[in-house]
Amino acid sequence: MRRSLLSAVLLLAGAITSSAVEIYPAGWTPVPINEFGGLNLLSDSTAIGNDAQKAQNVLTDNGYLEKRPGNVILGTILAGYPVKYVNDWVSPNGTRYLITHASNTIYQTDFSGAPVALSTAQPLFSITALPAFARLIFADGFRAPWYWDGSSTGTVVSSNGTAAPICTYMAFKDARVFCANIPNEGTSRVRISSTGGMGYWVVPPDFTQVDNAPNVFDFTPDDGDSIKCMATTPWGVFVGKQYSSSMIKGTGNLSYDIRILDPKVGCKDNRSVQMVYGVLQWLSNDGVYAYDGSGPPRLISRELDPLVANLPYTSYGTKFWLNDTMADWQSGNLTASGPGAPISATALPGAITVTSATLTDNATALFAQGTCEGCGISLSGDVQFSGVTSTYAFRSEFNTVLPLNEGWVNTNATSVQDVGGSSLTYTCPPGAGGTCYTSHTTGATANDNKILTFRLATKAGSERYGYVGFTKGNNSPVELAAIYISSSDINYAIRDVSLKFLLTETQAQPSFSTYTIVLTTASAVYFYRDGVFKASSTVVYFGGTNPDYVVIAAQGPPLTTTLYSDFIYFSTNIPSPPTIGNIVGVSTFTSRIFDTQVSTPTFGIFVASSTAASPTVLSWSIRSSTSPNNDLWSSYTSFPAGSAPPTGGSRYAEYRSTFSQFSLIESPGFRYVTLDAASTAYYTSAVHLIGSAISSYGIFTVTQNIPNGSTITWQVRATTYSFTDISGVNIPWTAQTANQVPIISVSTPTYFQFRGKFDFNYPANIPSVSRIQTNWNEGTGNPVSSGVLDRRYHLCVTISSAATTPDTCLIRQKTGKWVTWTGPSIGAMGIYNYTLVAADGTNTSKVWTIMSPGVYSDDGSTIDSQWVSADFTNGVIFNNKILHEFWVDATPVAASSVTLSYATNKASAYTDYQFYLDNGGAISPTLLPAGMIQYGNINQFVPLLTGYDVAKYVRIKFSDATLNTYWRINSFLLYLENQARMTP
Repeated sequence: MRRSLLSAVLLLAGAITSSAVEIYPAGWTPVPINEFGGLNLLSDSTAIGNDAQKAQNVLTDNGYLEKRPGNVILGTILAGYPVKYVNDWVSPNGTRYLITHASNTIYQTDFSGAPVALSTAQPLFSITALPAFARLIFADGFRAPWYWDGSSTGTVVSSNGTAAPICTYMAFKDARVFCANIPNEGTSRVRISSTGGMGYWVVPPDFTQVDNAPNVFDFTPDDGDSIKCMATTPWGVFVGKQYSSSMIKGTGNLSYDIRILDPKVGCKDNRSVQMVYGVLQWLSNDGVYAYDGSGPPRLISRELDPLVANLPYTSYGTKFWLNDTMADWQSGNLTASGPGAPISATALPGAITVTSATLTDNATALFAQGTCEGCGISLSGDVQFSGVTSTYAFRSEFNTVLPLNEGWVNTNATSVQDVGGSSLTYTCPPGAGGTCYTSHTTGATANDNKILTFRLATKAGSERYGYVGFTKGNNSPVELAAIYISSSDINYAIRDVSLKFLLTETQAQPSFSTYTIVLTTASAVYFYRDGVFKASSTVVYFGGTNPDYVVIAAQGPPLTTTLYSDFIYFSTNIPSPPTIGNIVGVSTFTSRIFDTQVSTPTFGIFVASSTAASPTVLSWSIRSSTSPNNDLWSSYTSFPAGSAPPTGGSRYAEYRSTFSQFSLIESPGFRYVTLDAASTAYYTSAVHLIGSAISSYGIFTVTQNIPNGSTITWQVRATTYSFTDISGVNIPWTAQTANQVPIISVSTPTYFQFRGKFDFNYPANIPSVSRIQTNWNEGTGNPVSSGVLDRRYHLCVTISSAATTPDTCLIRQKTGKWVTWTGPSIGAMGIYNYTLVAADGTNTSKVWTIMSPGVYSDDGSTIDSQWVSADFTNGVIFNNKILHEFWVDATPVAASSVTLSYATNKASAYTDYQFYLDNGGAISPTLLPAGMIQYGNINQFVPLLTGYDVAKYVRIKFSDATLNTYWRINSFLLYLENQARMTP
């Protein structure tokens, strides 16, 4: 039934046709094209329908074929260099700036004058700039983010005073900054700041319970891949690695969720990522993908596969060699300065610093390794003036030293109390002869000379008196020579047949005085008060073998006796006769020999815990030697305590202390000394294999702590072969500046090494280094740029493998069809003043407003526009066809023309006809038949010069390379007639 109905319709149509005027001769078939597609390089040219084999500098998404608008210059950034970044930013004061990157410098301009430099950047690297928190924040992957606030620049610093993480890419969403590809932590890592600022990055232990706290995510860090792209989308933050893509969904720690968009679809370049009216689009390794918030990413460049999938950009990459662990540092040479390992990789975790030897004397055993001339070393480790070599020292006022620590024995469970300063109280029990403390002196007989010195007073009031002196006998002591002090008087006494008071002085108590008792082997005794001679006599010994003692005791009725003392010490083996006049006035202590462990040390602050009451003297000096054998000494150099010796020295050192006393009343002493010895030191890295793919070095980035008065200077060297040259003679060192342009200052061979020289004035200012990153580039580094204008996605890339700068922009039109843009090399794209701007990728450093309405030249240069149709077969591929004629429907444009061409059998040669778009204009080189000239809209016949042509395929091309002209083709028609099949 259906077939019968169809036959009837066809018969009716044939009857109508035969009785009407034919619109074209019998056998001619019209091929009308009234809808222009886009570039299709995937299918054979005979199967692309309304698409084109070439669509260069044309647009087809307005319903017709037209030449694209051209570019108008905005300004020039840095003549002689390509521009690698452009985008605008409005400062807090409302001024709109264009931010650009040319050569190694970041600029800002509002076009009121020359561009103004803001900072420098890593060579060959495109920066990321992010407006956030009233600042424009920059990241370059090699240093902490820095900012410009419209008036000044600075480093983004966390609230704890440390720099923010090093970011290669940044995004901003939900009042947080997302930082991706952190070289010193992991190239698969994303850090997220806390809400509302960049001051907090450390993830707290309870972050899962705190929605606005910082966070960190690692995206399959073991896949050998790195994050290449990051962008804010309506659905979350897009994170693209080289071969996978993900989305961080959620608005905070309570809702974050990592979604894998596709484990095989990655992102090739962050500069290709754009939101195009609700759809995310980016360049992957095998084409351009789109994601609309649901499902997997879609490949939207299938028609361009032969072009996009083989972009030469894939050869480019940035690489680095990182030193930031103990193992990294230990792989280098820590002893490059000589013996003693002056560089340490263990003193600070993950860092190298200069070691220092601390020279310390703080105990009796250590002091005893030195020599004392006229001084003494106490049991508690004090060195004091004594005038003689002594077991017990002469004088000290260290308020933590009790007599008990100097060999004293508490005989009656009495107490000693520190009452402040250097004063001590001794509370003796009631009763005559009540002994508080005793200290054994030298043995059973008076076989040496002794000096007992003390500073003492009693408590005022009704108490009687106590005494201090020499005694003999440990059970029933007999005073040999003593000074009795009561609340009202002072008695100098010896034991003869009976207690004999040699002199009595009246003195109100409590009142301190310094008393001296000298007892000689000849039984002579001398008494001094404040260095003034008071009395002398001869001591009568009562025989026996009881030992000698120094005692502190009570005397009198059974009342408690309290004595106040600053010090009580005694000395032995003094000269004879032991008078003040022949006790030495100056004594010295020379320390043991110290090994600083470094060949040329720098001395730090000399610290001493000492007393030196006026007018006594306690001075210091130091000397050094290259020999451990107590020879080859330098001269002593004097310096005050609390300062550093004026110069460094040699490896071995000893210090000297010089004492002077004042009339047996005051004399100096010290308890401990410390002196740091450090060194000017070198650290030399391992020789690192960079690889032959290196094309250029980047910045030598160093994280270092350099206190005031210290410096670290760097050098580098490189060769094409592995080396072990230590001297630098065969492979010389080259000075290198850290953390700024210029880039690493050697050429680009295979093997690389660096060296640091650490200098400092004293050890408190020791510098350190926690991280060194040697950066380089591999491949050509052809840039990628992208932008969005009028719902069209622009992606500018390098197509030709021989090109060194971008040569083509791929434009995905509103219809989803692609066209290309050629002409000026586009190195960067961005927004300025609400429109898309592009920057020159060669060396003119120009910035243009693109697709400017009514402009049909690129900054004065011709736009070479071309659209090449399919190879039409008229439905039969293998038969010949006769091409009879063309018809063109075009829009009239004054003083403009377009060239209509055709080619047969897929040949590269064309037959051209210049089609004038002026009303009534002729076609060249043919003329229209009489009566065919039209006015208004052009609907015109184009006769062939030869009348017809025969071929299996026919292709049409519209093109124009004339300066400043516009053309538009609404549709075209060609008539083909299929020939009958012919066989041999």
